[in-house]
Amino acid sequence: MRFFLVVLLVLAPLTALIYPASAGSSGGVEASVEGVGFLPEDPVMGGSVIITLSLHNSNPTTANDVQYSFYKHNIEQGNLLKYAVVDIPGDGYVDVSAVWNSLQEGSQQIWLDVAFGGDTPVRFYKDFNVSGLANLEVTLIEVSPSSGLRIGDSGIVSTTVTNSGTVASGNSTLQVGIQGLANSSVDVAVPQLTPGQSALVNASLDFLESG
Repeated sequence: MRFFLVVLLVLAPLTALIYPASAGSSGGVEASVEGVGFLPEDPVMGGSVIITLSLHNSNPTTANDVQYSFYKHNIEQGNLLKYAVVDIPGDGYVDVSAVWNSLQEGSQQIWLDVAFGGDTPVRFYKDFNVSGLANLEVTLIEVSPSSGLRIGDSGIVSTTVTNSGTVASGNSTLQVGIQGLANSSVDVAVPQLTPGQSALVNASLDFLESG
């Protein structure tokens, strides 16, 4: 009896992954991811960041009307942050910039597109991180006793403070006072609060006027 050994060779499909260049030249105008800078270096949620790109003209003569674009997230028309042209002296450098406002928390990408003289554009991106913020809110105020207070009486004001932000808060101070009485305010210490955490703080106030 003969046995036939059958070997099946299964080839997994090959996927071609195309990654954008991190540096390149378009018509002799050079740009690279190393030439991208951020100010501030550590932007925060809701704020702005100035993104700067350094361009080098490797040609001996001036490169007129070098086109450059900044895009948020990816290169799509709806994500265009800035488009402009610039002249770069022969063998010279020029810094161009754009401002990204109303930043969202988390990892972000800025895409750059540079083209000159009808040559293929240089396209690349750079990642940066946007930090979250603590956001302390007064979510509840109660006065004890709730009724029956007379002029000259003291009462306890209980205030609930909640961190509705995305990062922990440091130690802070809450000022509690009676509206219209400048000298009635007292400072109350609020402890560190993690996101979503609340703290109840109390202050003793003298009610020197009716109202």
